[in-house]
Amino acid sequence: MPRLSPMLPMIATTSIIAALSMNLFALPVIAPQAAADMGLDPSWIGAYSASISGCAIMSALAAGAVVARWGAVRTGQICLVVGAAAALLAATGSVVPVALSAVALGLAFGPETPAASHLLARVIAPGNRALLFSIKQSGMQIGGIAAGLLMPLLLELYGWRAALTAIAVATLALSISLQRLHVRYDTDRDPTVTIRPMALKQSLRLVLHSTSLRSLAATAFCFSALQQCFNAFLVVYLVHHLGQSVASAGAVLAVAQIAGIAGRLVQGIAADRLFGARSVLVGVGILMTLGTAGLAMLRIEASMMVIMSVCVLVGFSATGWNGVFLAEVARIAPTGRASEVTGGMLSAAYAGLVFGPVMFGGLLRIGVDDALCYGVASLFAALGTSALLFLFGDQLTSRQGAQAATSIGSLVRRHEA
Repeated sequence: MPRLSPMLPMIATTSIIAALSMNLFALPVIAPQAAADMGLDPSWIGAYSASISGCAIMSALAAGAVVARWGAVRTGQICLVVGAAAALLAATGSVVPVALSAVALGLAFGPETPAASHLLARVIAPGNRALLFSIKQSGMQIGGIAAGLLMPLLLELYGWRAALTAIAVATLALSISLQRLHVRYDTDRDPTVTIRPMALKQSLRLVLHSTSLRSLAATAFCFSALQQCFNAFLVVYLVHHLGQSVASAGAVLAVAQIAGIAGRLVQGIAADRLFGARSVLVGVGILMTLGTAGLAMLRIEASMMVIMSVCVLVGFSATGWNGVFLAEVARIAPTGRASEVTGGMLSAAYAGLVFGPVMFGGLLRIGVDDALCYGVASLFAALGTSALLFLFGDQLTSRQGAQAATSIGSLVRRHEA
């Protein structure tokens, strides 16, 4: 069977991620105003973000069966519809519907990335995989940029409830526009597949039975925890700790997401053409650690140039690593099982997305300075990098052992001869 063109799937998967990402970033951007209107402390955004990630864990584990039954594009369409419902629930401004919106958004996010990996693994040549997966994942930054720039503007002009409603309409329109791609690309769907608890266990089993995938899962947990702390609390941190306005803080977030797009492209090229995916991820982890530590050291007298520079470094690394990471997961995954392995791997990533903001928000609620909270968050980057270095060392030891065994075997055979 000839390889299908990757162009339309690339555009579709990137657009889906961007739309869901805009939903994800919307409330954190307007958190200071929305929290005041609902009578909540801004630290509630930590529980909101953790709820999204907690629900995404289970839906990601189910992704392999969902994609097999309905197809990758149809799965993306369903995710968009659920994401639009989440935005409408949040737009009510009541605590219970907002909590339900977190559940809905988590259910939408879980299957999307495994579905995209399944589709792109069929249409992308291996030599371009890291770069094109990185481009696809740039949809996260595109959505973050859109939220960072548009939400403060819409907030000022129409209010935050109307802004969330507009996002819902745009998300639903994108879902409808993908129908023709469903017909063309979802030719491998199998309506007889059922979604059972055993299917969820299988995704985890595939990850846990591989040393390489276990180490990558540990890295995914740590890097995701830091990434979510940065994305969810940056605007609150800049407003409350550094005295920035919501508009200027949103602009900093948008620039950080632009840096994340650049990071994805640079990292993808470096992984495909120069150093390999794991070496790139180690370097990114080091930059993550240094950048977040620098963010924790900022003081209110810091200039906008200094603030922007530090946030660009964190954005380049902490929001740009996912594409290379997912390409490496797809490379290691058994043939035809990329969506299952990706779903299992994302359960570890989403666990980090749960733990990070819960920890950060909990520290804030007990009175810990928010700068110190980012200092603690930088430790996650260091731990994730250590897991990669452990994997490198383990593989190096295994290769050296195999080479030693081969050499000894050769000497024995020569002696016997």
